[in-house]
Amino acid sequence: MAKIGRALATFAAVAATAGAVHTVRNLSIIRNPRNAASEHETPVPLISILLPARNEAARITPTIKSVLQQDYPNIEFLILDDASSDATSQVVMNLINGHPHARLIQSADSVPAGWLGKPWACHRLAQEATGEILVFIDADVMLSADAMSCAIALLRESALDVMCPYPNQQMNTVAQRLVQPLLQWSWLTTLPLDIAETSTRPSLTAANGQLLLVTRAMYDRMGGHASVKQEVLEDINFVRVAKAHGGRGGVVDGSAIALCNMYDTDAEMVNGYTKSLWNAFGSGAGAFAVNATLFSVYVLPVALMLSKDSRTRSRALTALIAAAAGRATINHKLRQGLKSEVLMHPLSVLAFNALTVASFAQRRRGNLSWKGRSVTPAQNS
Repeated sequence: MAKIGRALATFAAVAATAGAVHTVRNLSIIRNPRNAASEHETPVPLISILLPARNEAARITPTIKSVLQQDYPNIEFLILDDASSDATSQVVMNLINGHPHARLIQSADSVPAGWLGKPWACHRLAQEATGEILVFIDADVMLSADAMSCAIALLRESALDVMCPYPNQQMNTVAQRLVQPLLQWSWLTTLPLDIAETSTRPSLTAANGQLLLVTRAMYDRMGGHASVKQEVLEDINFVRVAKAHGGRGGVVDGSAIALCNMYDTDAEMVNGYTKSLWNAFGSGAGAFAVNATLFSVYVLPVALMLSKDSRTRSRALTALIAAAAGRATINHKLRQGLKSEVLMHPLSVLAFNALTVASFAQRRRGNLSWKGRSVTPAQNS
């Protein structure tokens, strides 16, 4: 048993240290819109900011205000009220009144067979858009005044076709502070960002649909959202399809230009994760492999610290320190402002393991939904 424990501790120490080193490398090369030259070209390309909204009356106001205050000089702003049952339309109309380049589009409740709700809403918006660059934004994202100037400059300077400026995530509860940072931590720790920009391997893709820019030329070439119409994780599959069609792109550091308040409550967060985690790993076997590895590297060392073998304990401690160091580095670089949570990384990973199990259980029971719609295409009508 001592040899097995020592071997597990050694594996965890090596893997966690390698992950932390890789994190530092990624943070040194990650693209940042604030580092791009924001002087406007002549003529300034028209961009279409596209906002799908379903039952967002209580949270959409800061998002719309932030878009209307952009310093970028050539914007059309389209909001789709996706059959909301609340006062979304009225809130939007009150906010955009007097802004000639902003327009509200109404959508019927029925989503066509074979489509999920969000891809269909984005597809509808893209049909109405006339911009050279399409910017999809969620109703819980707030932009700095120079966000579009910086993002468009980076997109064009870097010759990217699709780009996801990853917003700073606002977290309101202890549970959210444990789980939400794993989103950025996962791809910063495992994904070589420079290689990922062009690789067509599905595993070498990260994305975030909270804020996503794509050139109109690429959008049309890849078939738009019709190419991901049945995908629960439409954002990551959107970037995968774009790269399969010869595009370049992926995630960049958007923490200085965008803030996202993704979930107000823990119940919303649990529902948000369980609706999609079953689809995040390619298969059940892939989910098991990923979660077992995470558990072995980041949770098991806590138990191994109780070993009577000193070498096992020292290596387990190395794994825990490396994990905390990686999280702390990300927090500092990406303005997350979290402190004590980095020491609770094993608990964060354990919570993620539990959410993955819950997602597969809910999927098996067939009762996964989001905003009142099933995430199973056949049940959307």
